[in-house]
Amino acid sequence: MARVISIVSGKGGVGKTTVACYLSRALSKLNKRVLVIDGDYSLNNLDITFGTDCNPNYDLSDFLQGRCRLKQALISDPVSRDVMILTSDRTPVGANGTEYLKAGLTSFLRVFDYILIDAPAGIDEGFLRAVDVSNEALVVTTPYPPSLRDADKVISLLEGNKIDKISVLVNRARPDLMIDGRCFSVLQIQDLLCRKIVGVIPEDDALLTSNGGDIKKHTRAYKALLETAKNIDTGKIKITPPKVGFSGLLGNLKKGGILNNYDIQKQ
Repeated sequence: MARVISIVSGKGGVGKTTVACYLSRALSKLNKRVLVIDGDYSLNNLDITFGTDCNPNYDLSDFLQGRCRLKQALISDPVSRDVMILTSDRTPVGANGTEYLKAGLTSFLRVFDYILIDAPAGIDEGFLRAVDVSNEALVVTTPYPPSLRDADKVISLLEGNKIDKISVLVNRARPDLMIDGRCFSVLQIQDLLCRKIVGVIPEDDALLTSNGGDIKKHTRAYKALLETAKNIDTGKIKITPPKVGFSGLLGNLKKGGILNNYDIQKQ
């Protein structure tokens, strides 16, 4: 039975859609079949992130309005054969969108191992629709105060909507800034949000320049995403600090600081 996970954030610009794309590919490397749904009907760009912006015949709104079957609206990820994508290019019509989506997903619960819903940022109707069809939520945040405040509000809303399994992914992490105290550390974020952190994705140009393609195995982002996928799949959390090129005596001290900022296992 598929795990249906809404990928949510309170604040826009935290990299939620990028996480949805590359986390699905990381899960596929664990031999998992994944369906990714673009739940953002207004600012939809999941297809661009995947590199599939080729005007498919059908999308999510076509299914919700009865113009096609859900299977007809699915397109294949050009990178991983175990990932399917349901794009969203138009504003859906009708008050029964959530019910139709629930009914459509029922037939795929035994086909896929994971169904990831890229929810719109914020807490409006699109967020609620994504949450209503999910049984888990992954809150994406960055280690900066505005993002963390919004993440805390989103977690409260998820709890109010009876989502019991809520985890946090820290994106665009800068270990050097964490050590210098210019942003929150991984330990501080876990204490602040009171939720399990399942992944820390470091700032990496490989994600920004991938243009919908796969990212190279030796990059920090690749290793962190694969580790996050394993954490989500197994429930056993391991967060490995990225290797940062500090040099000299001060650099060696900072390398030790990275370990302290990432070691959530000791709590």
